[in-house]
Amino acid sequence: MPWFGFGEIRRFLLGGSLNTIIGSASIAVLQMISNNLLVSNVGGYIIGSISGYAIHSTYTFKTPRSKSTAKNYALIIGISYFVNLGALYSAYAMTGKALLSQAIAMGAYITVSFLLQARFAFPVNLRKSPKP
Repeated sequence: MPWFGFGEIRRFLLGGSLNTIIGSASIAVLQMISNNLLVSNVGGYIIGSISGYAIHSTYTFKTPRSKSTAKNYALIIGISYFVNLGALYSAYAMTGKALLSQAIAMGAYITVSFLLQARFAFPVNLRKSPKP
């Protein structure tokens, strides 16, 4: 069985859409309150990471929550977040637009996060088999 399939991609996009709304709204509100690119980004991703673990462990990859998956998820979020920061500051340097830069950084984060989650945080051997 491959380490991810169409079902995981579809559920990641659906569950991730909800999580993106939560995280993006948090980033936007924090950006308006603080007017600080880093504060709004960090705060939004902390909120999004917490909701994301709940969504992706139960809905996207259908794995039981455990200390092991939580630790792997946290590490993956950290890696993905540093990719996000690199994209954020690169995009801001090129465009000078805070919210556009946040959106570009989010795309980088989502791509890296999905690939690493599917392979390492919620591996195939932990997933519940689909019902026939």
